[in-house]
Amino acid sequence: MKYWQSLASCCRKNIRNAQAHDASDNETVGGNGLMFESCFSERAQRVLARALAECEALHHSYFDTEHVLLGVLAEQSSASLFLNEIGISIESARYQLERMIGRGRETPKNTLPIGNEARRALALGIREARADGYVRAEPIHLLRGLLRHRLLRQPFDDEVYSWSGASLVLRDLGLRNFQRAYARAIEVQAS
Repeated sequence: MKYWQSLASCCRKNIRNAQAHDASDNETVGGNGLMFESCFSERAQRVLARALAECEALHHSYFDTEHVLLGVLAEQSSASLFLNEIGISIESARYQLERMIGRGRETPKNTLPIGNEARRALALGIREARADGYVRAEPIHLLRGLLRHRLLRQPFDDEVYSWSGASLVLRDLGLRNFQRAYARAIEVQAS
């Protein structure tokens, strides 16, 4: 499917950018010929496949952080268990996303553009994995990438434009302290 090619391209580009900006990443990445499978574990790939399925089901014409969040919630992992423990379920997140954005009107085309927010969050997830000593990102790293993305874009809490779709869904479902959630997510083991 062309979606995977687009995500793989995003992965390669973000890793190369990370290499250019952070010399310590050069040692763990292992070269420029990275493939999608080398960035994400099988579980994380299933999360992203579920995210794409959620995107298609909602008939959205783009792929962004809100879809990654739904994918994390849909796939059984330590990340989805963590979110469930703090009161966020796949059903409530899907409902909130539909309420916020709605459904698209037509079936998505063969390729979906990947939003810049999703690119950044996925790159942050890969960095989280590398910081933990993992070669490939796990679902908990994808969640931490989403949370970290919000923290990096948090100059003013009341300015909605600095919020990604996933951050807005999480906020509307009751997550108020992203710093605390991120700190707790760091303690969660990948599984």
